[in-house]
Amino acid sequence: MWWDTRRQLLVRELGSLAALSWERFKEEFDNRFFPDSAKQLKAQEFASLTQGSLTVEQYAAKFMALGRMQAQKFQAGLQPRVRSQVACLRIENYQELVNVAAIAEAEQRGLAIQINSERKRTMPFAASGSAEKKRSFSSPAKGKGIVTGGHMPSAYPLCPKCGKRHPGECRSGYGVCYRCGKPGHLIRDCPNTAQGSGAGDHKPRPHIPARVYAVTPGDIDADASEVEEAGVITGNVNLLRFTACALFDSGASQSFVSAAFARICSLQTELLPRRVVVLIPDGNTVACTRLVKDCPVELDGRTLKADLLVFGQMEFDLILGMDWLFKHYAKIDCRKREV
Repeated sequence: MWWDTRRQLLVRELGSLAALSWERFKEEFDNRFFPDSAKQLKAQEFASLTQGSLTVEQYAAKFMALGRMQAQKFQAGLQPRVRSQVACLRIENYQELVNVAAIAEAEQRGLAIQINSERKRTMPFAASGSAEKKRSFSSPAKGKGIVTGGHMPSAYPLCPKCGKRHPGECRSGYGVCYRCGKPGHLIRDCPNTAQGSGAGDHKPRPHIPARVYAVTPGDIDADASEVEEAGVITGNVNLLRFTACALFDSGASQSFVSAAFARICSLQTELLPRRVVVLIPDGNTVACTRLVKDCPVELDGRTLKADLLVFGQMEFDLILGMDWLFKHYAKIDCRKREV
């Protein structure tokens, strides 16, 4: 056998069998059965490995066979949406990172199914042959907390106040219904809707209005001047034993935590007595029904409690809005990019 022959040669070289260490045996074994050419091929395979179309579990199984620096390489190869959920947690243990990534992936799939189902139920009737165009978003106007924009019929001039095309007086910013002009409800809950008979008897569902400037990094304009006007800063904060990617948004009326991050942190949520309807950057609304009360947010060694609405589809872990900023006398310095 190979080792018998090689051992005899090593004993002659070293002078005795006792001088043959375990480390020398491993070196000889690797040189015989795992030459440099094979190592280079494995290194190239490891360097090019990404999740691609694999599930997290399949990616992990492939990854286990390729070796060292597992946690860093595994995270770098995750799909961007999954990676954005786990990157700020700074997990160094490979198996823990796999578990958290699998939870984040499952949560996003569940949320995507739920959102698609809700959109199908609430999509208004459209004439055959018509198709809804994708909205294009513009930077927020100075002093505004939401992104406006989108393709509208060109028959009306562009409103300098809200940035949209519409007839008559602009009702943006007054908290009133765009159909009847009365406060307390949105256009979809308007009792004066013209669709169908008996619609005037329809009562608006009780809710609390809220707004948020951005729910994904792409909603923030990359231009420094625009970001300064928007009044938003991003950074990391500690929540329990986790590091969270946070958006400090003076244009958001409330503070939010993503459903995926709340699940990762095992946060205790409570059902709201009334839903909170949030106006998001694309002009749509999302209903929040659960709240994390007095959540400890650590910033610069201080613990500042926050009431966080649980928001379904959000790529930031936290959005700390005006309720939190006002409560803790926080100031956003956009020039220095500090809070």
